[in-house]
Amino acid sequence: TLVRALASHRVVAYLRGGAYWNDLYRPDDPSRALALTAAILERFVGTAAQQGRRGLVLVFPTHADLLRRRAGAPWPYAPLLAELRQRGIDALDVGDALLAATPEVELFVANGQHFNEEGNRRVAAAVEAFLRARAVWPGEEAGPGGIGP
Repeated sequence: TLVRALASHRVVAYLRGGAYWNDLYRPDDPSRALALTAAILERFVGTAAQQGRRGLVLVFPTHADLLRRRAGAPWPYAPLLAELRQRGIDALDVGDALLAATPEVELFVANGQHFNEEGNRRVAAAVEAFLRARAVWPGEEAGPGGIGP
C-alpha cells in the first residue's frame, strides 16, 4: 500500500536528508549492524595478525556525506569509527582528507558513490600519509601502535 511504502526506511531516510544505510551506523538501530560491522572488522584485523600482518580499515564517504559534512553535519559513520577505536582497531577516515579539497574540485564520478581520478589520487595520498605517520611505508620500521609489517 501507499502508506506502507511511505513508511519504508528508505523513504523515511530520504525525507530526513540522508541515505537509508546511515541508520545502520546508529548503535540503537534494531539491525545491530554497527556491532556486526565492528565485529567483522575486528575479525579481519585478528586474522591479519594471525598471519603476521596488521590490518588497516579505510572508511570512505559518499559524495552526499561530503556535502553534508561541509554543511556542518557529522560524518554518518562516526559511530563506526568510535566503535573501532574502542576495540583498538586502526582506521583511516578518508573523509577528513577529502575535506581539504575545495568544493569546486570534483572528486566523484556521476553516481556520487565512486571516486574519479582526482578523488582516487587524494585517497592514495591520504593512505600514504597515514602509513608514513606510522612508519610503515616500504623500507621503514613500524612505530608504536603502527600497522607495520
